[in-house]
Amino acid sequence: YYNARDLSVLMSELYNATLILSSATPSIESYFNVLRGKYELLKLKSRVKNYVYPSVEIVDLKKNIFLSSKLLNEIRQTLEKNNSVMIFFNRRGYSPVLICSDCGYVFKCNYCSVNLVFHKSIKGNYLECHICGKRYKVFEICHKCSSYNLKVVGFGTQRIEEELKNIFSNYEILRIDRDSIKNRKNLELIIRKIHSNYPKIIIGTQIIAKGFDLKDVKFAIVPNADLGLSVPDFRNYERNVQLLIQFIGRIRTGGLVYIQTYEPENEVFNFVKNIDYEGFLNYEIKKRKEMKFPPFYKLAIIEAKSKDETKAIELITEIYEKIKNENVEILGPAPAPIEKIKNYYRWRIILRSKSYKRIKEAIEKIKNYNVKVVIDPYDLM
Repeated sequence: YYNARDLSVLMSELYNATLILSSATPSIESYFNVLRGKYELLKLKSRVKNYVYPSVEIVDLKKNIFLSSKLLNEIRQTLEKNNSVMIFFNRRGYSPVLICSDCGYVFKCNYCSVNLVFHKSIKGNYLECHICGKRYKVFEICHKCSSYNLKVVGFGTQRIEEELKNIFSNYEILRIDRDSIKNRKNLELIIRKIHSNYPKIIIGTQIIAKGFDLKDVKFAIVPNADLGLSVPDFRNYERNVQLLIQFIGRIRTGGLVYIQTYEPENEVFNFVKNIDYEGFLNYEIKKRKEMKFPPFYKLAIIEAKSKDETKAIELITEIYEKIKNENVEILGPAPAPIEKIKNYYRWRIILRSKSYKRIKEAIEKIKNYNVKVVIDPYDLM
């Protein structure tokens, strides 16, 4: 594994070349290098053609339902003015959970420790693991209590599309996600429709947050901005704020954006509301320093995996014992956030230090072990 940005920096140093890193939402590491004087920061003083950012409203989901009457009325008014609506929801499928109403059993993948996602299809509905891709027929009976009282819970892009088609049947609704884009020809057709100047509703995953210039979109919605915040990873706030600000950037002058959340008091939403990405970077850098995460500390993941969970635990424990006296902080041993993937159990330790040298010295002690080592991991999943 390698980081393309970091490799580009290294190549520019080796060849004494000027490197330009361009982004509307640069990484915390890049911005930290600006603060250290290692990088020079160049800012665009205005949006292209002097477009003004849309108004952003943070909506409290504790006081409003997922598709509230207020939200639906705003959609209706936008469409009646011959403008379009865009909805960003980073979860494909119809529903993320199939559950037994009697005992609470949740159907999971046989090979990965994640819930199966319910999908609708004209060829027949199915359940899919979004980690390994395995598909299952839709179960009719609970595996635990043998009840037939099963139900799907929660929303995916398919369900949002279905709900809105029932309400706004006179308008075209376009869904853009991995399931709806079957091939290049299909993608090109959808893109042409998106850029066509007639009222429509566009629903999509993160693919719609980047690259589109949509002149007729005047109302945009993030139905649940909390999806990315609950991920157990130190970069989750950074990634979520980047996506939200990139999504807001799709809207031209005079637009309105609703961002719905169960945590409107969360400080990060103030930065999103004010489209203050630099303010967020400064805020998050302080948090990273307090929590001893990059860019202040270096990390490395050492992961043991086996189809036998006991063997994975024994191997990572043996490695821990071998390096525990090295001059690095060790987190774990513990299971990975997604403990089982493709029938392999994953147990790991995380090395943390201000010094790459100390981490490398610890890793050198276990070079003969059959484990996965990731230095400077982009995420901890």
